[in-house]
Amino acid sequence: MGHERKIVQKPRHIRNREGRIGRRILRSITPETSLPQTLSPLFSLLPAEIRSQIYEHTLCQFIEPLCQTRWVFRNDTALLLTCRLVYYEAQAIPLRSATHHVGYGSSDPRRSRDPDNWLHHVPGHLGQHLYHLHHSSGDPSLPAFERFIKNRHLCWKKISWTLYTRMDPARGITLERYIAAVQDMILSVIVLPASCHEFTLEVDSVSLAALPWTHTLVRRFLMDRAPIIRNWNVRKTDGSSLRWDAEGPKNFSWFETIGLGNEGSYSRCHNRLANTRLKSGMQRQHQVVRFQWRDDSPRREYTSLDHIDCLERTGTAT
Repeated sequence: MGHERKIVQKPRHIRNREGRIGRRILRSITPETSLPQTLSPLFSLLPAEIRSQIYEHTLCQFIEPLCQTRWVFRNDTALLLTCRLVYYEAQAIPLRSATHHVGYGSSDPRRSRDPDNWLHHVPGHLGQHLYHLHHSSGDPSLPAFERFIKNRHLCWKKISWTLYTRMDPARGITLERYIAAVQDMILSVIVLPASCHEFTLEVDSVSLAALPWTHTLVRRFLMDRAPIIRNWNVRKTDGSSLRWDAEGPKNFSWFETIGLGNEGSYSRCHNRLANTRLKSGMQRQHQVVRFQWRDDSPRREYTSLDHIDCLERTGTAT
C-alpha cells in the first residue's frame, strides 16, 4: 500500500509575500517589456479594433451551457496566458464583464463564502475595472458585503443586494421589522463607492410552491411601502446620492427544486421551466420585488461588456 503525500500549506505570510511578488510582475507587463510578436497575424495583420472584438468574444462572462440556474456564469481566461502582449491588452475585459457573487451563509457552493476572498487582494490597477458585485444574504443587519464596498481599491460600477426574507412571527421577526432593519442599514451604515452608478435591492420571499399566498402578502406589503422606499438616500463616498429609478419596482418569480436524495445540494430551475416540475424533489417558489437607484451616467458606458445581465435572467417581470 503506497504512502499518500501530505500536502503542507505554506504559512500565510509567505503566501501573501509570494502573491505580492506575482502581482508586481503582472503589473510590470507593458508593450516595452514584451516581445513585439511581429510574426503573429493577430498583431501584424489585425488592427487593435478587431483584436478588441476577439478579446471581448472570448473573455466576457458567459452562461454555463448545461445549467439552467439563476447565477451560474463563468469566464474562460486561458487566452490571457498566450503571451504578454495579449495579457496587457485584454486583462481588464474579464473584470469589466463579470458579476461577482458573494453570499455568506448561503448553501450554494458556487458562491464565495471565504472571508479571505481573492477580491481583497486585487491590485488597484485592476480593481478600477471591476463591474458588478452581487451579494445575497438572509440577515439585513449583517451585510457581509460591506467588506467588499469599503475597500477603496475595489471600484464597483454596479452593486446588487439580494435579501431572503425569513419571517418568524413567534420570534418577533415580521415584515415591518425586516424592512426597518434594511432601511437602517442603507441610510446609516452602507456608503457605496464613488465609482458606483447603479444600486439594486432585491427582497426575495421563499415558500413552498403549494403555499403561494405568502408571496401575495410580501409583494403587497412592499408595493405599499414603495413611496417610502423611493425616498431612501443611497449615498456614495464622494457625497453624492443615487436617484430612484423612474421605472419603479419590478416583480418576478423563479423556482428552486431541492433534490431529496442529495443532502446539502440543490439545483435551481429558471422561471420558464416552472411547468416542468421534477417529481423526485420538493419545489419552492421565490417571489422577488426589486428596487433600483441610479445616477445620470448612461448605462451603456458601464454595461457595454455585460452580455448576460444576470439579474434580468431571474424571471419574467410583471
